[in-house]
Amino acid sequence: MIQMTQRMLLALTHERLTFYAEGAKAYWRMWGPIGQLAIKALEIWEGTQRRHLQVWEAIVAPTTGGQRAIRKVGRGLPADFFSGFGLLGFDD
Repeated sequence: MIQMTQRMLLALTHERLTFYAEGAKAYWRMWGPIGQLAIKALEIWEGTQRRHLQVWEAIVAPTTGGQRAIRKVGRGLPADFFSGFGLLGFDD
């Protein structure tokens, strides 16, 4: 029962993420070529959020495989925001 509730909440979170991202992209599309950079940033943000949700789902409500699933989904995620992407100049 608890796992079913957790899965429902995770599904709701995925739906809200999709709703927000699509709405924000629609807004920036109205700006034409000027909004393309914002749309690209939103797509990157959305992908990062989805990967974090997948990791969270593997931890909270694992289907099968346990730790293997967590490692597979979490592969490539940065250890922290400032060192993982190379965009902010904090890579040493």
